[in-house]
Amino acid sequence: MPILSNFVVKHIRPFGEAGYDAFGNDQTIEFLSSLGLDMDDIAGIFAAWRRAALADPVGESNLLVEAANALAQARWENLYETEMSTVLFLDDVQLESLSHLAPGANRNFSWRSPTPIAAAVTIHSGSNRHHIIWDATGFSGGTDENGWISHFAALLPTER
Repeated sequence: MPILSNFVVKHIRPFGEAGYDAFGNDQTIEFLSSLGLDMDDIAGIFAAWRRAALADPVGESNLLVEAANALAQARWENLYETEMSTVLFLDDVQLESLSHLAPGANRNFSWRSPTPIAAAVTIHSGSNRHHIIWDATGFSGGTDENGWISHFAALLPTER
């Protein structure tokens, strides 16, 4: 998968049962362990991810916002502060599509999802403000020197 683990942890959460199954792999567990989390912490994280993954995105959007907010707060406390933090809730088809993207080293790219993204939740730093984009079409970002997806720039405009 040409996606850096820290990009996945900062910007992607699974959506749906199959998305959760695809997301919960050894690479993700190893990355979380490398952050100093023990298996109890990791199990708790996976349980929270599963609750959000199986939520009705509209009827239980609070679970998606809760997941995105927890991610944003952890990111800002442990990594670095940004103005906003956006989390994409991707299903297995979308995760597979993104994993095959190969724009090359040190490149900007646009990824169009093969299906509408259930939700993209953005949390604003220093406030409780958030917004949700339903049925997002994809995002633009960048790769590192090895060609791995490492940067989220913006959601692509939703086509109407």
